Amino acid sequence: MSQHLAKNTAFMTAASVGQKIIAFVYFLLLARIMMPERTGIFFLVTSIITMFSVVADLGLSSVLIRDIAKRPAEIRSIMREAIGLKYLLLIVAVITVFAASILFGYDALTTKLIWVAVLILISDALALVCYGVLRGSQQLKYEAVGMVIGQLVTVLTGTISLLFFPNVIWLIVALIFGSFTNLAIASSQVIRLYGYQIFAPVWNKHQIMTLIKIMTPFALAGIFTKIYSTIDVILISKLMSTAAIGVYSVAYKFTYAFQFLPLAFSAALYPSLSAAIAEDRDTTKYTFSRAIWYILLIATPIVFGLWLVAPEAVNLVGKGYAGSVDILRVLIFVLFPSFLEIPFGALLNASDRQSSRMKILGVTMLCNIILDLVFIPRFGLMGAVIGSLVSYSIMIILELFVVSRFLPTLLDWLFFKTVLGIVSSGIVMWVVGYFIKPIVGWIFIIPCAAGVYVACLLLTHSVTKKDLQGIRSLFRKTLPVV
Repeated sequence: MSQHLAKNTAFMTAASVGQKIIAFVYFLLLARIMMPERTGIFFLVTSIITMFSVVADLGLSSVLIRDIAKRPAEIRSIMREAIGLKYLLLIVAVITVFAASILFGYDALTTKLIWVAVLILISDALALVCYGVLRGSQQLKYEAVGMVIGQLVTVLTGTISLLFFPNVIWLIVALIFGSFTNLAIASSQVIRLYGYQIFAPVWNKHQIMTLIKIMTPFALAGIFTKIYSTIDVILISKLMSTAAIGVYSVAYKFTYAFQFLPLAFSAALYPSLSAAIAEDRDTTKYTFSRAIWYILLIATPIVFGLWLVAPEAVNLVGKGYAGSVDILRVLIFVLFPSFLEIPFGALLNASDRQSSRMKILGVTMLCNIILDLVFIPRFGLMGAVIGSLVSYSIMIILELFVVSRFLPTLLDWLFFKTVLGIVSSGIVMWVVGYFIKPIVGWIFIIPCAAGVYVACLLLTHSVTKKDLQGIRSLFRKTLPVV
């Protein structure tokens, strides 16, 4: 790994670990107090805001990161052109949310909550463009600080609400406080490094049209991603109930509780791949293959490990969520294609193949919508899970096909041997854990299963001592020996 990739991954991983732990404990408290119905309303509102947040960006941040990584001497001019377009996109996004909240036909309370939550969309969109500047210049430590402090503010204010005023509106207000805190940290760091003039917009018709043309594949890809990742919640709300969303949200939160690991890696990977492609194909292949290795290494024990302790994990939320166990045990397998899409997507974007990725995501979105409409009425929540698994798998197969044409030597015997060794180690861990869990209990099964997994990795040579030294160095914020 390069120096920047290693250090930035360490910053983002450390911050994401802290943020996700805090956020997950907070969600457990929220679900226990609010119960499925109100938890479902909260999850529905935040999902809708998440879906339409793409309108406030439309791929602008991805273009910003890529351009700054390739032309670091032009940071100020690139940012001023981008911020001018960002202000226009925010206006469109707010109008779109208001219109959609009415068209969805929800009750008055849910509609008002969506309107209030639009403040989260605005502040997050502005913070995103600030962090785009910092990511492009590979200075992720500021984003790490903002991520943790913003989450702490949300949790502190939200916990006070849950203990004294258990109402969904105050939980939304808590998210607003945290979001604005994150924006304050992001903008202050950009101003400190580049001056406040960087936020003075430049509106040049020709430049705006050029940006829009470049952004279009990123924009459509973002729209497709947001739709297929949130449409299941909206369809459940229309075809079933908000209480069903509450049950689904528990399985969803447990499934993605560990997503901070690949996401943190992705934050550093994208600019590194952009720089690698500018050098040569061998550097690109090496960086990408190591990313796949890293993703599978962390996804495999999460999937099989969480399957083993699913009943006990759901019990932490309290009564009313028993139906989440079976949902979780199937939904957890979506992490394989979901995690793998991060390096695949980063490579396609960094290599100017965003149009190919856009088309793949469009196919994925259509598959997910069709499968949800067919399966949710027949199988309930499990229908949404089946739709996610199938559509995500189709996405990875298509992306693998495109990448194999760009890097034809990637899928060699060594690559498949590594993949097979990691997944086989996970299956052995799962089988051993399944049989010894009744003996040692669910708490002790975690370290036992982890020990089996590590032993199998070493036996299959999927991980070497050199790799372990590199991973330890990475999390110490020093350079790994890779």
